Amino acid sequence: MKACRREIDRFVGRIHDPSFRVSGRLFGPNARVAAVQECALMLCEGRTLGLLPTLGATFAFRCGDTRHSPAGENPGRALPAQVVAQLDAQLDALAEVPGGTGRSGHAHLGALGHRAGVMAVLAYRLLKSTGRRVGEIASLHLDCLDLDEYGKDVLVYDNRTGSRTATRLG
Repeated sequence: MKACRREIDRFVGRIHDPSFRVSGRLFGPNARVAAVQECALMLCEGRTLGLLPTLGATFAFRCGDTRHSPAGENPGRALPAQVVAQLDAQLDALAEVPGGTGRSGHAHLGALGHRAGVMAVLAYRLLKSTGRRVGEIASLHLDCLDLDEYGKDVLVYDNRTGSRTATRLG
């Protein structure tokens, strides 16, 4: 059986575990990133030199593998868990919103009609689960979902900031 992405995911998950130790010493965040980068470099060099001809094509590192951050460590600009819980508790109310209000202050249905609330909930869930920007979510195509080699859902979007189209997020 050829090595595949599942093994890389297992390795990356282990390296980024806050309790991961080497020779009894804990790995800090910078050491974790460096370990993944070094392994990715070795794999790339081995392929370039033709030393790994039988290695599966899916056995590869992705850009996001070095930025993995376990829960509670370096939350960045993420909303605090209690704020997310409050937002989650209001999804039913958001789903009931039948559109926006016009300049006159009267409710109107807009382009989405009665589906505006459902679309707002979908947009919230996509923002929450993917970490994409509002503009990226708003510009998703109808065929933005695909499956990876394991049958797992993948979001396909255009990364305008990085000038990359059809970026796959799984």
